[in-house]
Amino acid sequence: MLIEHDDLIIDKGENYISVFLKGDMGENARLKMTQQEDGDVVLSIYTVPDKNGIQNSIEFCTFSGGGRYPIVAQKLREIINSLQLIVKNGGK
Repeated sequence: MLIEHDDLIIDKGENYISVFLKGDMGENARLKMTQQEDGDVVLSIYTVPDKNGIQNSIEFCTFSGGGRYPIVAQKLREIINSLQLIVKNGGK
């Protein structure tokens, strides 16, 4: 399910949730944060308009998934949850 609000797009799948963000300075790059079913989070940067044209990505794993910095995955999940609330509450 795709949900859009201003420059924020949320894509909720059966086993993942992805959040797409536009930068604050109007650049053509976008940040994609994907929370996987196991709690790992992948950060990707791509150029507009091709969401599949990923330039770089990095994955942060949970502690049980062998993550060296599970706190990073935890905080990224919190950001994803907060962005979902922003969309749910109409930008507030």
